[in-house]
Amino acid sequence: MKKLKRLEWTAAHEALARQMLDDRRPRQEFIDRLGRTKNACAAHFYYLKHPYSERKDKKRRAEEEGEVAFPRPTDDMMRDAEIRNFKPRSIVSWICGDPAPGYSALDQRQAPCWPWYAS
Repeated sequence: MKKLKRLEWTAAHEALARQMLDDRRPRQEFIDRLGRTKNACAAHFYYLKHPYSERKDKKRRAEEEGEVAFPRPTDDMMRDAEIRNFKPRSIVSWICGDPAPGYSALDQRQAPCWPWYAS
């Protein structure tokens, strides 16, 4: 596979790209005139406006304020996953990724919706 050469941004390229983005020029014109895609130009200006340290600080502040991007699973969730994983399944269902018995969408739809209802 041929490795693409990284193009350096010059002041002239930045000015032209900014003008073309403001004029909402078509994607092919960016490729023809700059050798870059329209998304690459937009991303370049985004990263100039939001330096890495600023993005990292935003993440750190969110963690300090108690906001978690990926909350940890609760004990109930872990217990449910463990029960589901140890239900008996055929080798085909493991390979194909089929849900455990009683956990498919159809089984869930046919299950009673009231917890006090027992058959």
